Amino acid sequence: VVEALSAAGLPDGEARAKQYPHEFSGGMRQRALIAIGLACAPRLLIADEPTSALDVTVQRTILDQIDALTRELGTSVLLITHDLGLAAERASKVVVMHRGRVVEAGPASQILTDPQHEYTKALVAAAPSVAAARAEVIEHGAPRVDASDDDLVVVRGLTKVYPVRGGEDFTAAKDVSFTIPRGRTVAIVGESGSGKTTTARMLLKAVEPTSGSMLFEGQEIAGLKGEALRSFRQRVQPVFQDPYSSLNPSFTIGRI
Repeated sequence: VVEALSAAGLPDGEARAKQYPHEFSGGMRQRALIAIGLACAPRLLIADEPTSALDVTVQRTILDQIDALTRELGTSVLLITHDLGLAAERASKVVVMHRGRVVEAGPASQILTDPQHEYTKALVAAAPSVAAARAEVIEHGAPRVDASDDDLVVVRGLTKVYPVRGGEDFTAAKDVSFTIPRGRTVAIVGESGSGKTTTARMLLKAVEPTSGSMLFEGQEIAGLKGEALRSFRQRVQPVFQDPYSSLNPSFTIGRI
């Protein structure tokens, strides 16, 4: 178990093996599933969006592990993905499906460089451009840490420490500071388990911070109660990373 978890990019496998799924982040749970899939050295591995919840560094570790499996054991892999770049990088052959039908198939390089079907052409044209992303970063400039009147949210020194029974306390987020200007997008980027979701949960007032300050329109979030808290709940809304555990199966979509 420890070897399988380590191969799937989960460090400290001996301790992780004793934990429960709810103690893992979404990306960590996905790595546990990948470890299970690889543990028996299968002849055919059907990988359905295997890295969708993983950061790019762990994604590469997992995909390299799958590549090693195919080379060493002759395992065949069916990689199911919406990521055309991932398919082109990792697959020798690509099959493009649209509305339940195969519309094009062939070597990955051919599909990318000379797509024939209109849907495949649209997929290739819509692939995100790294160059364009870099240009956007240069245009917008570096994120500010100093607050201004244009900031909707100001976070200062945000820290969350979870007590661990019989062990050392776990620090999920430490001294996090940033601002969110009105009408702009700020991205928090990092490995799975690095504290991104914990920070978001504190901003939603779903988790109380151990220390630090969070201002929303000039008001301290941690101190909101009663009508002020209800108003805050209406003005700050989440989109969770895992729709399976976020939607109540007892209710219709309309009621939710």
